[in-house]
Amino acid sequence: MKRFLVLVMALVLLFTGTEYALADNETASANTRDGGELVIMLDPGHDATHGGAVGGGVIEQQAVLKIGLYLRDELNKYENVKVYMTREGMDCAFPNTIGVPEGSKRCNEARVAYADSVEADVFIALHLNSYTNSTPNGAIVYVQNNNFSPEAGKISQELGQCIVNRLAELGLKNGGIFQKGSAADTRPEEYYYEDGSIADYYRVLRYSKKVHMPAMIIEHAFLSNPSDVALVLSSEDGLKALALKDAQGIVDYYGLTLKEGCVAGELPDIQQVPETQTKPSPEPEPQPEPESTPEPETEIETQIPEETETEMIPEETEKVEEPTEEDTTADDLDASSEPKEFPWGGIVMLVVMFIAGGIGGAVGVRYYLKKQSAMHKKDEE
Repeated sequence: MKRFLVLVMALVLLFTGTEYALADNETASANTRDGGELVIMLDPGHDATHGGAVGGGVIEQQAVLKIGLYLRDELNKYENVKVYMTREGMDCAFPNTIGVPEGSKRCNEARVAYADSVEADVFIALHLNSYTNSTPNGAIVYVQNNNFSPEAGKISQELGQCIVNRLAELGLKNGGIFQKGSAADTRPEEYYYEDGSIADYYRVLRYSKKVHMPAMIIEHAFLSNPSDVALVLSSEDGLKALALKDAQGIVDYYGLTLKEGCVAGELPDIQQVPETQTKPSPEPEPQPEPESTPEPETEIETQIPEETETEMIPEETEKVEEPTEEDTTADDLDASSEPKEFPWGGIVMLVVMFIAGGIGGAVGVRYYLKKQSAMHKKDEE
């Protein structure tokens, strides 16, 4: 009997492990539009016309372009991956959005439309964060909510978590993943999805969701924080390290495999900045203006929160919980498929307790009957 039970357990574990292994190999194809090649759209935020944030001598639109190029080159080393970019230079890739009302909005629409035209499986916007003081720091990923297209939201949240976890390995604070909805009392009706649910606040997330495309905004670090700037934003090595960690997060989630003869990029040696060098100055010096100053109308537009995809600090109430057991990752599946020893000791203990309980019960009943008999005799006397 014991040998039979062991054999049954071995067969169950064998088939379960095989199923998980197949799931790992099919992760990428399961999350693509056609079940084949994984198409990734990288979106280096802003450009020379639609300017971003500036801090610590670093200009956002320049730094994120370098991150994007490093990331593209790294992802191209993997099998069955096709990488596009919304821009590969400083010029705006969508000239019809320049010098028009709501130019930033039109540019974001065009970027997502381009991604949809090539049937991208995921839209990844690359940004740097900024704030009005130097305290906030670390990496944050804005992800889609679960409204309208739950599957897109699920992929956005899980992939975003993989990426921010990898970025934190560089010594950055892990700010987690966040989602922000368009508040009904402050946003016009156009910011509801077709089914009436609250839409995502940020434009590229909202536009992507409307075509059921997972999307996220990676805020790699804070331009307004001296520590973040010194660690990863002020050098080529730092920017390359950010790109490689982005790539590792993508590889982790999709289970990608290197092409034959390709080697994963070697992480540059970046050093943590001593704490004595990272304390913010009470009165920080004014930051330099971007090299290319946009028209007054455009500058005003990019400072309005609704038009901006950066310079936002999430509130704690917006934080997305990490995937539950329903959203198990490949690593979780591998861990759960490890064989466990059959609890023979527990079964033996239960049998012993059962027998002991039976004996104890029998003794108790016999004692009770004997006592009742004695009392009956006493009454007769």
